[in-house]
Amino acid sequence: MLILIFPRQGELRFCKWEYIDWEQKTLTIPSHLMKGTKLLKQTGALTHTIALSTQAIRLLEQLQALTGHIPSGYLLPSTKGEGKVMSDGTLNKALRQIIPSDKQDIHGFRGLASTWLNEQHPEYSAVIEKMLSHKG
Repeated sequence: MLILIFPRQGELRFCKWEYIDWEQKTLTIPSHLMKGTKLLKQTGALTHTIALSTQAIRLLEQLQALTGHIPSGYLLPSTKGEGKVMSDGTLNKALRQIIPSDKQDIHGFRGLASTWLNEQHPEYSAVIEKMLSHKG
């Protein structure tokens, strides 16, 4: 999911199944999970909706078969206790099994996305910034 929708690590780790609108093919990350000031989080101003590609929907359907039944409702629940989410260390460890840590880290996917998309489509820089939930 990191390389399909480019969320921040915490946004993905704390994501719940209820945030997905399967009909609209969107993922809406609530304001309280987004990066920003406490005041903006409390007002709901940071709520971020992401359009999901066909590939993202397919991946989520596969993931739902594995974790959709777990009471916490998290996409990526922890195996260390009910109501907990997968740790950032677990995500990093999984990535390190595929890519050496000196080559790529979890947050680096966002930078990679920004660079590549802006190089390919500089005319859409404002859209790309919005997609990455950057202040524009």
